[in-house]
Amino acid sequence: MRDPYEVLGVSRGASDDEIKAAYKRLARKYHPDLNNNSPDATEKMQEVNSAYDELMNKGKANSYYDNFGRSQSSTGGGENLAFQAAINYIRFRRFSEAMNALGGIPEAERNGLWYYLVANAQYGLGYLTEAKLAARKACELEPGNVEYRMFRDRLESGFNFYTSENMSYSRPQFSIFTNCCLSYFLLQLFCLCCCGL
Repeated sequence: MRDPYEVLGVSRGASDDEIKAAYKRLARKYHPDLNNNSPDATEKMQEVNSAYDELMNKGKANSYYDNFGRSQSSTGGGENLAFQAAINYIRFRRFSEAMNALGGIPEAERNGLWYYLVANAQYGLGYLTEAKLAARKACELEPGNVEYRMFRDRLESGFNFYTSENMSYSRPQFSIFTNCCLSYFLLQLFCLCCCGL
C-alpha cells in the first residue's frame, strides 16, 4: 500500500480537519458515481478510502509508516498485518482471502475497521444481508466515520459496487438526438391530449 499521506496529498503533520478536507476533495473527484462507474475511478477511490481510513483510524498511520513512508508496525503485532492483508485482498477482489485474514483477528480486537472490512468482503462474496449487518456494526462502533456511513447507506440502497461496470449493458443507452426526439414527441402528445391541438 502506498503512503496514505501521499495518496491524500497532505503533509505528515496534517490535522484531522486537513485530512478530512483532502478526503472530501478526492472523493468528489474520484467517486465512481461521478465518473460513470469507471474502473480506474473505482480503484482510485478505494485507494483514497484506504488511505483516509489508515490516517483517521490508525493513529495517523504512525503504527504503519515510519519517516520514510515504508510500511512498518510499531507494535509488531500480527493484527495490523492481518488488517492490511484484508485491505489488499479486498482491493484485488479476493474476498475469500480477506475473510480468512479477518477471521484470524481475535474478537477483542474487532473494531469498526474490522466490521467495515468484513462488510466489504461479504458484499464482494454476494452475502448482502451479512454485509449490511457488518456495516451497521461498524457505524455503531464508530458513528463519526463518514466512510463507514457512506458504505452502509449505499448497501442499504442496493447499489452494486463491484459489478456496477456491467450495469451499462443491461439498460438501453440513448444518444442526445434520440433523447431530444423523444422529448419532442412527448411534448406533442401532451399538447394533443391537453390542448386539443
